[in-house]
Amino acid sequence: MEEWLQNIYNIVESIDLIEGFSSIMILANSGLMGVSRCQVSEAIFLKKGLNFR
Repeated sequence: MEEWLQNIYNIVESIDLIEGFSSIMILANSGLMGVSRCQVSEAIFLKKGLNFR
């Protein structure tokens, strides 16, 4: 698994979907995580067992 994806998974593990989504979007928008919003969104949905597409 790519490191950025694992990092997001680790964050998502400990936060609620909605609150987590907002928090991670802020990080993604700021560029601190070095990932795109699409990658963040997909990782969150995959981790929560939801279908992103």
